[in-house]
Amino acid sequence: MKNVPLLKLLVLFLLIFYLGIGCKKKEAPVLETMPVINVLGTTAISGGKIIDDGDETIISRGVCWSKELKPSVSNDKTLDGAGAGTFVSNMSDLDPASTYYVRAYATNANGIGYGMTMSFATLGQIPVVGTITTSHITTTSVNLVSRINPNYLSTSVFFEYGPTINYGNSLAANQSPITGYIDVTVSGTLSGLSPGTNYHCRVKAENSLGITYGSDKTFLTSEANPVTDVDGNVYSVVEIGTQIWIAENLKTTRYNDNSGIPLITSNTDWAALTTPGYCWYNNDETANKPLYGALYNWYTVNTGKLCPIGWHVPTNDDFTILTEFLGGTAIAGGKMKEAGLAHWTTPNTGATNESGFTALPAGIRNDLGVFTGINLNTHWWSATQYNIYKPYYRSIGHNNSVAFVGYGSLNQHGFTIRCVKD
Repeated sequence: MKNVPLLKLLVLFLLIFYLGIGCKKKEAPVLETMPVINVLGTTAISGGKIIDDGDETIISRGVCWSKELKPSVSNDKTLDGAGAGTFVSNMSDLDPASTYYVRAYATNANGIGYGMTMSFATLGQIPVVGTITTSHITTTSVNLVSRINPNYLSTSVFFEYGPTINYGNSLAANQSPITGYIDVTVSGTLSGLSPGTNYHCRVKAENSLGITYGSDKTFLTSEANPVTDVDGNVYSVVEIGTQIWIAENLKTTRYNDNSGIPLITSNTDWAALTTPGYCWYNNDETANKPLYGALYNWYTVNTGKLCPIGWHVPTNDDFTILTEFLGGTAIAGGKMKEAGLAHWTTPNTGATNESGFTALPAGIRNDLGVFTGINLNTHWWSATQYNIYKPYYRSIGHNNSVAFVGYGSLNQHGFTIRCVKD
């Protein structure tokens, strides 16, 4: 019986052990907050890692955030499933250029546990502005286009303009205000301008962090007296970069010295020509003159007398200046083409006409006298020859954005003419 006290002690120990287990304190989950990554203007990523589930099943988990120091589940939060382990949380609808606090949370039957609070700042900067492109310049108006990156913040955009570098006038862009984090194309039409006047303009973009001004751009409104050829055809003009172009194909049937250009309708006669001649596509003046202008052979161009006084058939260098200003031959054609499918055959690839050149698919007359290509392509003569048999030309087609430069033995071909100011 000497072992009885020892037995009592063992029973007492076991009783205390089991009672201790039964009385273990109930706990909420213990977890870590994951670092905040991929922070943008309105989104960010965080998450959490469950360290101790408190001997209970994790019912829900996620992150909560606020502009206040200690966010809780009563603030904005994510719901990222249940269970232990690591989870990723995507925060959205954040305010740009703002400081936030975030912490992970998890709930079990015992309550809510929170991780350590972390802070982060969403992106947001002053706007970035591009250059202005002018188009459709008339005696009293001009179209302006630019691209603005609002850098996540609501941004007001204006075109400032005037006859001096001090501007003095302002017009809100049609799309203002803009927001987001990618470039936005903005536009506006200035009206009430004075004919034959040089104007300055620039873009002003303003958000809550500041103002950005674009570089100065100048343009010249058309003269009060429009460009007219000797036949009395009146032409609109467009300023593109440092050049001023007639924005339509030439329609004249006479040289600028008032002498006539032979009209050639017969295919056979056209193919045999070694002297100047012109025609209308399909010999249909009524249908094709107003829209597409006339088709002239090289011998007509070579007289040097086609364009109105003060204007000339563009040289190869003139065309190169134009296409380089529009971003190079690979994309310039799209910027020169009339947009849409009113005249061009689908797909009219890349057509924006942001230059205001308004190229139309006039087609050609080939060296056999056959008309071809209307609605599909257009060709313009240049005043430059590669050699005495091969003049340069430019062409644009419906299925790409290229402003193609070519030359060849094409003297009998009938192409259109654009004139550029001297």
